[in-house]
Amino acid sequence: MADLRVFSYSYKASEPQAPELSKSIAMLIEKEVNFQKKKDNIKRQLLSQPDFTKMRVFKQLAANSEQISLDLLCNFLEQNEFFPRRDDLEAILRRCDHDAN
Repeated sequence: MADLRVFSYSYKASEPQAPELSKSIAMLIEKEVNFQKKKDNIKRQLLSQPDFTKMRVFKQLAANSEQISLDLLCNFLEQNEFFPRRDDLEAILRRCDHDAN
């Protein structure tokens, strides 16, 4: 895919890739794979709980509106004694919001 790029200031197909860059990319991919495994395990555990329903959790997060805003997510997490940075919350929403609504 990278060789199909039209133009980039930082990528030149004619130049060899630095070994450090390859190592960093490999580490990043490994972290993503581990994250996905951990997420899937947590998801299985959550879904196995008899009182869990996705719609009830969505309604709780969205405060009975049709969507979960950044402010609502922040308020919910703070009420549960979790205080993430705003950048982290934006990343969570980008990862979870597949249709950008």
